[in-house]
Amino acid sequence: MSSNENSKEIPQEKLFDILGNRRRRIAVHLLQEEGAMSMTDLAERVASIEFNSSVENLEGKERKRVYVALFQTHVPKLEEVGLVEYDQDQGFVEATDVLLDLQYNVRVEKGKTDKIFFTIRGIIVIITSFVIISTISPSITGVEIGTPSLAVIMILISITLSLTYYAEKLSGPNISDIDFKENV
Repeated sequence: MSSNENSKEIPQEKLFDILGNRRRRIAVHLLQEEGAMSMTDLAERVASIEFNSSVENLEGKERKRVYVALFQTHVPKLEEVGLVEYDQDQGFVEATDVLLDLQYNVRVEKGKTDKIFFTIRGIIVIITSFVIISTISPSITGVEIGTPSLAVIMILISITLSLTYYAEKLSGPNISDIDFKENV
């Protein structure tokens, strides 16, 4: 099948079915972003994302598992619908014009995650402030807290929450949240 024959002819339901698999979405994303690559390189890049590791730190079994699945299942399915072309003689996979015409949006639920985080953090900051003020000057709050240990615990919870949030942000977007739409 040539890519021209498939252009605009992939039914949306078929497209979503094909891209319903996380490994295929990752492969498609990489081919769109970085262009043609060898099957080995594609497998290593997909595995590094799946296993949240650098290519250099991948274990042999992780590379092999992804390579075999891409070679036997995922790339043939993507090729069947005209999204990629695989040259077995050269061992290279590349995006077709059909794939390059697809528009995608990386959906990172930033709004929802950020709102929840900042709401929880805000509540903790308010409670911590109340506990600290009550410890230092109980006449202001009308509550007497005899020991500052509760304030220390609240501060540690706030710090832990912040570190967890920022560690999650440093890991970047989750490629499993890619949303594909045909370019109209």
